[in-house]
Order: sequence, then C-alpha cells, then structure tokens
Amino acid sequence: MAKANLFEPVKVWLISNQLYRVSGTEDILPEKSLSLGPCLVTPQEHSNIRCRSIDVVLPQPGTSEMKVLADTLFAELFATDNELAVAYRGNSRWLKAYEPVKVGDMSETPKPLRKGGVYLILGGLGRFGLIIAKHLASVYQAKLILTTREKLPPREVWEARIANADDSDKTAWRLNKLLELQELGAEVLVRNPDLSDAQQLSQTVKEIVTSFGELNGVIHAAGIQQHTSILSIEQSECDAFFSSKVSALYALEQALERCELDFCLLTSSLSPFLGGLGFVAYSAANLFLDAYAANAYCRGLPWRTINWESWHRIEQTTTTNDATGNEVGSEVAKLVMTDEEVVDCFTRALCITHTPQLVIATGDLKKRIEQWVKLQQLGDYQSDRPQNDEDEATVEQQAKRLDLVAPRDEIEQAIVEVGRAVLGIDEISIYDNFFDMGGSSLLAVQLMSRLRETFKQQIPLSALFEQPTVAGLAEVIREGDAKEEEIDEINALLEEIEALDEDEVERRLGKEN
Repeated sequence: MAKANLFEPVKVWLISNQLYRVSGTEDILPEKSLSLGPCLVTPQEHSNIRCRSIDVVLPQPGTSEMKVLADTLFAELFATDNELAVAYRGNSRWLKAYEPVKVGDMSETPKPLRKGGVYLILGGLGRFGLIIAKHLASVYQAKLILTTREKLPPREVWEARIANADDSDKTAWRLNKLLELQELGAEVLVRNPDLSDAQQLSQTVKEIVTSFGELNGVIHAAGIQQHTSILSIEQSECDAFFSSKVSALYALEQALERCELDFCLLTSSLSPFLGGLGFVAYSAANLFLDAYAANAYCRGLPWRTINWESWHRIEQTTTTNDATGNEVGSEVAKLVMTDEEVVDCFTRALCITHTPQLVIATGDLKKRIEQWVKLQQLGDYQSDRPQNDEDEATVEQQAKRLDLVAPRDEIEQAIVEVGRAVLGIDEISIYDNFFDMGGSSLLAVQLMSRLRETFKQQIPLSALFEQPTVAGLAEVIREGDAKEEEIDEINALLEEIEALDEDEVERRLGKEN
C-alpha cells in the first residue's frame, strides 16, 4: 500500500485464534504472536493505516455458534471504538488493560539465588548481561557462564589489549569487565555457541554440568537491537532478530530438558506494548519471547519474562537514543534505568513467582500506549505538549536568529510550513536540524505524515533521520519525483510496445541493429 502511494485511510484487521491467553488456561500458539509486531508498528510508520487484532475461539463448522461468531466479527469490523486488541471468549468481549502494581520492600523475602550458584547468561557480554553478572559475582560469588557471538582474544593478551585500547574499543571494555568479575570472586567461563543450534547449546549445558555439577539458573539476555522501517527491512534482518529470540528458545528448552532450574528468566522489552519506529522485527521477536515463556510457565517450567524499560547501553554516554536510534536528548533520557535500578528490579522480580510476566516501566505505561499505539494525541500533540525551560529557550533563540536561510523553492517552502505547524516555531532555517529544534519521535511521525499528504509521495521515515533538515528532505522529495517521472516514462514505453504487432516490433528492432 505504501509503495503504491496510497494515502487514503486504510483499516487492517488481524483475525486469529490461539493468540491471546485470557483465562490463563488456554492453549496458545506463540508463533502467532509474531504477527502482532507489524500490527503495532505499521500505524506508527504509516499514519493512514490502522491495525486491529481480534482473537476468537473457533467453534465446530456448521454449528449455530459459527453463525454467532460470524455475526460478532461483522459487528466488530464496524465498531467505532479505539480498541486495538479484542478477544472473544463465549459471549464475553475482553479488552487489554494495564494497571500499575507497586512492589514493596522484599529484602526479607527469600530469593532463588545461591551462594556460589551456577548461572548461565545468554548474551552475557552485553551491557544488561554484565550488569546482572556483576551483581551475582559481588553478592553471591557465583560461577558464571557467559555466552557471546564475539570471539575474544586469548587470555594472555587481555591486559595488553586493555592497556592499549582507546574509548572506542568495545572488546577491551568487555575484557576489563570480565577481569572485574573475577576480582569480585566469580569464576567465569565465556563460550560462543550458536544459540539457535540446539546441539551446540546442549553441549554448552553439558559442559557446565560436568564442570560444576549443576546449573541453578538461566538468564536469556541475548538479542540485537537495530532499527529498520517496514518498507526497508529484508528477510536476512528478520532472521537475525528471530535467531536469538525465536529459534534460540526452542533450542534452549531442548538443552535444559534434564536440568532442574530455580529459574529461567527471559529478558524482553517494552516493544511488545509500545512498538517503535523501525521496530517491526524487534517487537515481533519480543512478543514471541513473552508468549513462549508464558506457555512454558503454564506447563510447570520456571520460565518467566521481564519486559524492561531502556537501560544505558555500552555506546551511550551523555545522550540517549530513541526508538529509531537517533539522539533526541532528554525526551527518552528521563526514562532510562540506571545500573542500580536494574539490579534492584532484577532481585525483586525473582521473588515474584505467581506470574509468568512482569513489566518494568519508569514512565506512565498507559499514557505511552495511548500516545504511541492508539495514537490518540497524534493530531494535537503539539498543543498539549508541556513546554519546559529548554523549549522556551529554543523558541526565543529562533525568534532572535539573524542567520536564517530562507526556502529556495516551493518544495522547501512547503516543508517549512509543515515544520512550523508541527514544532510550533515561527522561523525555521533550511539547515536547522529537526531534533535540535525540539523534534521527538512522536513529532517525527506527525511531520512525515503531513509531508506525505502534502507531496502525495511515500517519503520513508528513515529520510528524516538521515536528512533531518528542510534542505535534506527537499532533496529526498525531488529524487522521489524524478523516480516517479522515470517510472511514468517506462510505463508509457511499455504500453507503446504492447500496442505494436509482431511485424512492427521486428522492423523496429532491425532498424535499431
């Protein structure tokens, strides 16, 4: 639809069965949860498209219940409410809702962690894995087995590599963290199994049990996080996401078949609830992870997921990346968790065993769902957006500027007009950076939506992050116009060729030769 430059409102319904667990006892298929990733992200990247999910229980064919279901679905398709996920169970219509739960002091609550315990952390050399590993090392002097895709240099050169490294050497950073874990009293092994390969993962587990006599807990913290729009994503990129969070879970359950664990904790994110620009595969993979863990939990296995708020990653210093990987300043930074908060939530979450899933959010999750998923404030977000001192300073700075570069043609002028309406700024230079002017991810969606409507062109969302100025966006739009003209010329030529008879085609080909 997007590639066809369809700008009219479009409604898409995903009708399924065995997708949502309502009563807690239904037999769901985690594989179906992958389909919710596009449902979440498509409307965020393409504002004219709305997706709704309707889950049902299929009655026997030819029964009166089947007719009732057909009537129910027909009514639901024409419903005017804003509910994006609905489940029908019998005559009951269920809606998704989230309520905050405050977890009190659990310092006296027994924790399923053992002094000298043996713990496998998949993705253990990522920032999150190392935060947890440090806690297990310092408090429990644990035996830690950390997996990573990266092939580390031989142990005898670690100190030299660290001594000669600059700030950009992430391998040296990880080597230093491993040495710190050993200094804290942990015994550390690093292994490189392919997590999607059950045989390799089983071999790693077998080695752990042979070396230490047991395996007490597993933490799955593996995965990649990159941002690719729906229009741009390739099969290979989806495979990379699904390898560590889909295929890996099948392999992990098989590898742990004979282990009696205290817990198997899977690290998820807020993307199953909030989606995110460029997160179609990432959110789908985490949705599967959540559903798979819930299924395992219902089968009596000690599997659970925690959906985490963002935490500081290795590459982050003074700025924070938004859902598209671009710097947007304090908008997201206020929500990012510190290492201490991650450890505190981790230890509390281990004590809560009556549910297969916990969500840890530092902001108002319901409000964020309304903004990001239901998109209730997309049209009037600017008028409701609270201004802080930085916003007022930015507006004042814009008003006093003397280096304003005015639009040079109609395309740039139209972009400036849209930018003024979205950002609430009177004066915009064609070289001003959208994000430096107070632009956020949500405002980016609004800006690109209006530009698509203005130019009747399917401008990719990534264009704003690659070319976040009026001049840059104008160049993208001009290139798009040129491509459309070229396509029109090719189509006209093809139509002319199709109208020729065989003799005329041969005559013209002969003339060309």
